[in-house]
Amino acid sequence: MDSVNLKKKFNHVMTMQRNLKEHLALFQEGSEELIKYYHIKCSIIQQLEACKELLVGIYEIAIRTGTDVDNSRLLKVYQFFYRNASDIQHHLQHIDIPRGSAAIWGIVILIAIVYLWATV
Repeated sequence: MDSVNLKKKFNHVMTMQRNLKEHLALFQEGSEELIKYYHIKCSIIQQLEACKELLVGIYEIAIRTGTDVDNSRLLKVYQFFYRNASDIQHHLQHIDIPRGSAAIWGIVILIAIVYLWATV
């Protein structure tokens, strides 16, 4: 290989090496950003789970005290089930449910909820 081609080849390889180093630096910055975003995402998920638990507690207190926290009529339905849970459970235990009729009972319970919601 003559000196001109050798020099061209050397410059080409050096340019490729420089470009690859720049790309590698970008990927390293990107991976650090990804790790940072992953940690932020994990933190947000933990906060979301804590909010859900807090909302469940708030709804439970609202049902006990009769406070309509979200301005929905479902509070009365929740209160009905909360106050009559033992009676409902007692009555449901005495019902003989044939196999394969779970969908029918789902519809019956849904109709009961809609009825309670409409009458309250």
